[in-house]
Amino acid sequence: ESNQRLKDAPPVPSYITRRNLVINSFTRIKSLYGHGLRRKTIPLHILWFTLSFGSGICTWINTIFAQVNGITDVYLGAFFFASANIPGNFAAAIFLDKFGRRMCFVTSVFGSVIALVFFAHAVYQEESNPARVVGFACLFHCFLVGCWCSLSCMTGEMLPTKVRGTGMGMCSASGRIAAILAQFINGALMDKPAFLIMIAAAMMAIGGLTPYAFQMEELSMQHLEDDVPEEEERKKLDITVVSKELV
Repeated sequence: ESNQRLKDAPPVPSYITRRNLVINSFTRIKSLYGHGLRRKTIPLHILWFTLSFGSGICTWINTIFAQVNGITDVYLGAFFFASANIPGNFAAAIFLDKFGRRMCFVTSVFGSVIALVFFAHAVYQEESNPARVVGFACLFHCFLVGCWCSLSCMTGEMLPTKVRGTGMGMCSASGRIAAILAQFINGALMDKPAFLIMIAAAMMAIGGLTPYAFQMEELSMQHLEDDVPEEEERKKLDITVVSKELV
């Protein structure tokens, strides 16, 4: 009988469904920057922004190789550069659970920064050694993949289940903004490739210091949160009120 009533009930107007969807979406976004989560959300935005900015150099790697004297086959260098992410993925798979996400992220970031510094020095020389240029570029790409693997785990684990998808989307959006800005800056500085590479290194160094500056917690091998902190406090308050009324 109850099933028949549900079938006979009039359908919910589509505009109400759309309105509720929009309201719920804005509520989840608002909760990301509330008192309980903003200490996690803001550092994650910084990490995504700085890492995406530094990754923008990958789009211009062929152009950088073309400006280096001695590199005759730009596409072979690009092939080695792209292949360098394979050992980076293997290393991330091995070390992420063993040493934790934050440690792997910071190590990978500063490994990328050091590789970029040597990459810039190799590019800056008038008689550049093609093997050194491509080698340091590959080393940077290897560490960069480790950065992204670590950051993806950190982002998913630091945000509660109810806003995890929304938080990933907002962090990804901040990263996209940085990637767009990087393309304009890289394009303007393409005649100074060494300076361009150093700017990317500086941005990534800021990202490497962020986990310690904001005291981001390590959550590997721990139970993850499901509810937003404000909702948990509200539930505890409701339980307390109900239990007092029963007494």
